Amino acid sequence: MRSLSFDIGTSKICAMVFDGESGNILETLHSGNPFINGGRSWERIQDGEAVFRIVKDMQETLTRKYAPINCMGISAQMHGILYVNSKGRAVSPLYTWQDGSGALPFRDGKTFTQYLNGLASKNKSRRYILASGYGLVTHFYHLSAGTMPEGASKLCTMGDYAAMRLCGEVRPVMHATNACGLGFFDPREMRFDYETLEAAGIDPSILPPMVKDFETAGEAAGIPAAAATGDNQAAFLGSMRPSGRGVLINIGTGGQISFTGEISDGAPALEQRPYFEGKPFYSGASLCGGKAYAVLEEFFRAVLRMAGLPADTPLYAAMDAALSEAPEAGPLLVGTLFEGSRRDPLSGGWIKNISCNNFTPPALIRGFLEGIAGELYDMLPPGFSFGFLAGSGNGIRRNPHLRRIIEKKFGLPLMTPLYEEEAAFGAALYALISSGHFRGTAEASSLIKYRGGNEAAETSP
Repeated sequence: MRSLSFDIGTSKICAMVFDGESGNILETLHSGNPFINGGRSWERIQDGEAVFRIVKDMQETLTRKYAPINCMGISAQMHGILYVNSKGRAVSPLYTWQDGSGALPFRDGKTFTQYLNGLASKNKSRRYILASGYGLVTHFYHLSAGTMPEGASKLCTMGDYAAMRLCGEVRPVMHATNACGLGFFDPREMRFDYETLEAAGIDPSILPPMVKDFETAGEAAGIPAAAATGDNQAAFLGSMRPSGRGVLINIGTGGQISFTGEISDGAPALEQRPYFEGKPFYSGASLCGGKAYAVLEEFFRAVLRMAGLPADTPLYAAMDAALSEAPEAGPLLVGTLFEGSRRDPLSGGWIKNISCNNFTPPALIRGFLEGIAGELYDMLPPGFSFGFLAGSGNGIRRNPHLRRIIEKKFGLPLMTPLYEEEAAFGAALYALISSGHFRGTAEASSLIKYRGGNEAAETSP
């Protein structure tokens, strides 16, 4: 039973063929996903049609090579949107999750995001947050600025668009894991906050119909294609074995902490999102996870340039070596909020507890890594208990010092999935469930393997 899956990320696109019988990945393909210049400083846009063509080429290549393919799944970043016309063709670029239009001034001294949060606050039972880059915040900006593309009939995520085009459909459909990424979505009621949308002047008819768990978007070349899912939930499904309450730490450009299960109040940095099979799911995002480390690396290179020395070679290996060789100095504390936070985009990072003894490159490197880990740890509710810790993303895979710091901070060994493309792997598992090969997420995720063995603490919290 072979599953073909895609993860359409912000910087790259991945395609994977997974054998549901052996539990092995047969092949993985990658392609870059460049940004385009739209002429506005706050935009971070991509060519959605070009992205689809990459996915289509990958599909054709892998289906020829590994026929028969039995099912297909798609994961994609969930906050960005593009507009389509009544024939299902893109009439706009893809406005990614990094789009900054929501942080622009709107009225009464408020940004677009602040204005919308003010409207949403009148709904006393709301269970969602709004941030710049969330699809409906971006849509509100275009409505207000008069920049809606001509002929726009629906908006959808990039995953929805790719699934629709692969299946030859003209109308996108949207899974709840993507719908929540747009904003204004109640994860318990599983519906949009239509009252607040209408108060903001947003016509809900711009939204695609929503599908339930394990439904298909259609057939692509005769292969059943599952509706696209959010990359956060897909990565969790592809990383976490059914082992009691587990926590997933993902560090790429940003950072993320995710887990399933009910929690009490007291974790304002966490956002409740839909998961599969009706399970509660919580996620917290640091906007400058791995990017914080890149900021530090660029700072060191800037010092070299200032001294007239060559600075073309990345310094990550040198930073790793410096941290390995230097004794641990007194704590130099770093807050890595260099891009703000979802709830407070204007907050900033900081460095403190500086002394004559610890203001050194190794101490600064360690402080940055501890700041990255600490920002995610501090998002957990007080007294939160869990029995398993998994880690994913290049920030964790490529930095042993960060892994050790996370293990010390969270008090558990960090299990890293054997397969690196966790979201694509989760999309493959989701497609196999949708096709009936697996009976649910527990059975599917039991195939997950970890580096260094499959030891998974089977203890409940």
